[in-house]
Amino acid sequence: MGAVMKHVPAFLSILALALSGVSLFLSLRMLKAIRTREIRAAELTVERLNLVDHRGVERFVLASGDRIPGPRLNGREFPRETRSGDRQHPAGILFYNADGDEMGGMMWSGGRRKDGTYGQEFYFSLDPYWGNEMFSLDLEDKNGR
Repeated sequence: MGAVMKHVPAFLSILALALSGVSLFLSLRMLKAIRTREIRAAELTVERLNLVDHRGVERFVLASGDRIPGPRLNGREFPRETRSGDRQHPAGILFYNADGDEMGGMMWSGGRRKDGTYGQEFYFSLDPYWGNEMFSLDLEDKNGR
C-alpha cells in the first residue's frame, strides 16, 4: 500500500500539468475567436439576442416574451403593459435608431389561455422619430374570430 501512495502525488502532478495545458489551449482558441470577431455555430439557442453598433448602442433586439424590453425613448425604458392579466408578454423583434430609441418592431403571441379560450396576435409597427406608430399592421384572433 505504501508503494501505491508514493506514485499518487506524481500522477496528480502530471494530471494537473495536462489540465493546465488543455485550459491554456482552450483559452487561446477563445481569445482568437474574440479577436477575429467571428463565432460560428450550426445552431444557437438564446432567450434574447441584442445587436449593437460599434458604440454599444442596441440597434436590434430579438427576444422571447419574458425577455422582451419595454418601450425605449430618450434613453429611458418604460414598463411593459398587457391588456389582460393572464396574457403572456409577446415575443418579438424591436428596431432602434442610432440614439437607442425604439423605432418599430414586430410582436407575436398566441395559444390557449387559462379560461380555455384561445387566440393569436401579430403586430408590426414603424415609428417616426420621437413618435408612435406611423404605420402599423395588427392581426388579432380570438377563438377563431
